[in-house]
Amino acid sequence: MVQSVQGDADAYGVLNESEYFICYKIGLCYTPHAMAPIVVTSGGSFTDVDALACAVAYAELARLQGKDAVAVLPRPLNHTITKMVQDQRPVFLKVAPTDVSGYVLVDISNPTWVEPFVDHAKVVAVFDHHFGYEDYWRERIGDAAQIEMIGAAATLIWEAWVAAGLEDKISATSANLLSIAIVSNTLNFKVPITSDRDHTAFAALAIHTTLPQGWVGKYLAEVEASIGGDLADILPNDLKIETFAEFDQPIHIAQVEVYDGLAFLTANKQKLIDFMHHQPSPYAFVDIPSMGDEHTYLLAENKEVQDLLSQKLGVSFADNVAVTPTLMLRKMIIKRLRTAD
Repeated sequence: MVQSVQGDADAYGVLNESEYFICYKIGLCYTPHAMAPIVVTSGGSFTDVDALACAVAYAELARLQGKDAVAVLPRPLNHTITKMVQDQRPVFLKVAPTDVSGYVLVDISNPTWVEPFVDHAKVVAVFDHHFGYEDYWRERIGDAAQIEMIGAAATLIWEAWVAAGLEDKISATSANLLSIAIVSNTLNFKVPITSDRDHTAFAALAIHTTLPQGWVGKYLAEVEASIGGDLADILPNDLKIETFAEFDQPIHIAQVEVYDGLAFLTANKQKLIDFMHHQPSPYAFVDIPSMGDEHTYLLAENKEVQDLLSQKLGVSFADNVAVTPTLMLRKMIIKRLRTAD
């Protein structure tokens, strides 16, 4: 499990600001420089494996480039951060240092959901694969805003290592985390937005990883098993809240990735409906990417939400359920919902 550490070079975990002496399993005991550090962080209401991998790996890259950098991830860890991920012994702060020289944002670009401690004027780079806010950041930092529709933000971070010419110095911890994140965010390369760049990054990372044979199947099984727990605990930690011009309140969008989406929906439909009823907005839906049949099941009770999904995705609802013709993740659905007819 992730835990607090002080001073053990083989230890790992979450540190408070008062414990701002950080030791990494890679054998590098790191003491902050006199200069204020760069903080690598994300945002939203939860931390998933992509955000974790990107923050930890980019902070390591920045340190190898001679910068003082630390990952800061204050949000709850969601179900994609399984035992396998925790076994990689990632280190990050839960509380940001008070004196910061700059911020790097990973797996986030929506200004509303960037961590509140981030001074937008001090953001020096953005790496994200969620569209909609490219202009906001490019007006501020130009090409340092790398917001691209690919499978995983982790791919962008690996490409940053390659661009720096330091890929051979990546730690097994960062390589393992980035590899897991690519599998998680592409649903094992099955979602249509998976790019050649995702495949290339995954293949290149393989020579730096120490993951066991058959790890992909084991990881996906761990994620599925974690979803079998209490949905009331799992769903809030994978919830996106998005605003759309068509609605006077945000839409709350939960996502649950499983192997057999229809079986999961059949067994848990009422629990999912109850969850939607407990959201502060009347507008909500759940998307269930189903890796087995490569469709996504959509559950929505609100007629206006159903109409928006039907119009933008070309689906039809019956008994509050619609099915997409191909596998779609939430980020793909949100992009389609924001696209003009």
